[in-house]
This record gives sequence, C-alpha cells and structure tokens, in this order.
Amino acid sequence: MAGKGKNQHVVKRDEGWAVRGEGNSKDTSHHRTQQEAADAARQAAAEADERQKRLQQRIQRARDLALAAARAEMEQVLKVREAARQAQLLEQKRQAQLQRMGVCVAGYEWIKQSGGYRCAGGSHFVSDAQLQ
Repeated sequence: MAGKGKNQHVVKRDEGWAVRGEGNSKDTSHHRTQQEAADAARQAAAEADERQKRLQQRIQRARDLALAAARAEMEQVLKVREAARQAQLLEQKRQAQLQRMGVCVAGYEWIKQSGGYRCAGGSHFVSDAQLQ
C-alpha cells in the first residue's frame, strides 16, 4: 500500500498470509486469508499516514511557536532600540539648549544628574524644568 506512511506488503506464508512493513525484517501480523492480510495492510498504512500527519502537525506547531517567540523578541528589541534612540535625541536636544543658554562660560560639557545637568567643572547646574 502506498502513501506517506511506510509501505505495507502482503506476503504468502506456509500457514496463511502476513503483513510486513517495508524495510522490516519481521512480519507485522499474520492472517488466515489474503483478504484479511490486505485489509490489515491498508489499516496499517492508514495508521502510519495518520501518525505521520500528526507528527507533521506537531512539528509545524513547534515552528509556529518558535517563530512567534522570535517575532515577539524582535519587537521587544526594536522597542528598546527606539526608546534608546528617543532618549539620545532628547539628550542631544537638551545639550543644544544648554549650549544656547551659555550657562557654563568655561565651556565644560554638561553631565546628566538627578533632576538636571551639572557642568563638568562642577560649578553650574541647570534643572530639567529649566530646559522645558
């Protein structure tokens, strides 16, 4: 019997008929008549096909789950990257504002601290509220 499952062969034996799966060294089952053996072979092939289908479905579900997890992880990575990019843009904007304000006449770079910025020289501070 042909199908996606293993081929089953009906073979004559001294005491009747047997079913043997392709590639097997032993008979799968023994039967009194050729018709019974053929029916059993069809059933075995159908069951093998069904097992193969279930296996393929499980493999596909596993692939789908892995793909969904990878997509979710990628979306999270993209969100983190976008948040970092937005934070960098905000920091650049604030640095530009600080430079335009000219608060640190010594030309020191502004360093972010809790609630605002202090110049690298340590003598000037501008709050976040002042930069809004």
